[in-house]
Amino acid sequence: MQIIFFEDKKIANFFPLAMYRTVAEFLRGTGSPIQHAMRHFPYTIIIPGHALGHIDYEEIAKEIEKSPLTSFIFVNSRIRSISILKQIQERDTCYVSDNDLVALWASKEKALDTLQEIKQSGGIWDPDLSCRKTHALANPTLYEYIWQMLEDNYCEIEEAESSWSEFQAQPSSSIMRNEKVFIKKTAKISPFAVLDARRGSIFIDEFAEIAPFSYLEGPLYVSQYAKIQGGKVGKGTSIGSYSIVNGEIENSIIFDYTNKYHDGFIGHSIIGSWVNIGAQTVTSDLKNNYSQIRIQLASNRIYTTNLIKLGSIIGDHSKTAIGTLLNSGTTVGIGCNVIGNGLQPKYFPSFCWGGSEGFKEYDLAKFLETATKVMSRRDYKGAKKELRHLRRLFGITRSDRQDFIQR
Repeated sequence: MQIIFFEDKKIANFFPLAMYRTVAEFLRGTGSPIQHAMRHFPYTIIIPGHALGHIDYEEIAKEIEKSPLTSFIFVNSRIRSISILKQIQERDTCYVSDNDLVALWASKEKALDTLQEIKQSGGIWDPDLSCRKTHALANPTLYEYIWQMLEDNYCEIEEAESSWSEFQAQPSSSIMRNEKVFIKKTAKISPFAVLDARRGSIFIDEFAEIAPFSYLEGPLYVSQYAKIQGGKVGKGTSIGSYSIVNGEIENSIIFDYTNKYHDGFIGHSIIGSWVNIGAQTVTSDLKNNYSQIRIQLASNRIYTTNLIKLGSIIGDHSKTAIGTLLNSGTTVGIGCNVIGNGLQPKYFPSFCWGGSEGFKEYDLAKFLETATKVMSRRDYKGAKKELRHLRRLFGITRSDRQDFIQR
């Protein structure tokens, strides 16, 4: 069986991070849905949304035609858990949740027809379900908004226990609930680190490093090659590959290659890749009156969440200056440089420079020069592709940015 992930019109509810990757590539728990799918279904294809660049439909069609498999499942990128696929049992049936398509099991011929449908829809697929055979799934199976992933991250981490194996003896001299701590053999743990799994499991992946005087509290996932340099980290947190963190982090998801090397607080936040968090940056995640938090994901999209705790959503390649103060429910777009005194505004369009003292458009040449330096320092091999994508996103987001700056 082959899995094919697609995007639908609700992709905008996951901006700015969904401008840079499909929702199925978001880190949650101990990996993305695509990573989890490939453990069970090695033949996995991604059809990126239209904002993510050129889609080579001919190449995808060839891959389907050459596949030795005869069964294909189209899966919505917003899926909460790959385990839902166990409920997919009938071919040529649309499985739906709250009137949204969750999955379609198709033959090879039907898969090629569906691919053509997606192409004609511009890469964002929302088929008319009224003329199709449908089956309603019982529980909510798709994420509606990006912040819902934070609520689920505790459980997502805990569910990994059954799939982990080959652990080393835990070297830390201070471990609470030893049976809930899982460390891959190549990870390096200082004997002066504290691993507290009384409230949830701790997973430390291959080649990760935990420095002295780090306090880790479960549920927590530390990905491959990630480093925790100290501080208090955990309580529903996932740290992406090659990221370096320090200070206090609670119930947050930090994607790959992000740097938070210094003290400060990140709480109930989702942070993209290649982000640099300046020393003593603080994300407020609770209002003084304990009311529900509102958040703006685009210039014309403001939402009232059902949460009293929500920090910041920070897009890829953005940076915060020393001592930056971010309000609860702040959105920072892609490629921003956040500077200025006092509490920052709650919305930063992509590729903006400034903050509480005013905004201007980030000079594209200077931004790309900095991004090149950042990626080269990590010896990142995909830099050329990333830079092409960033150029494209700069153009796509220009009108939103200029409208915001001119207000």
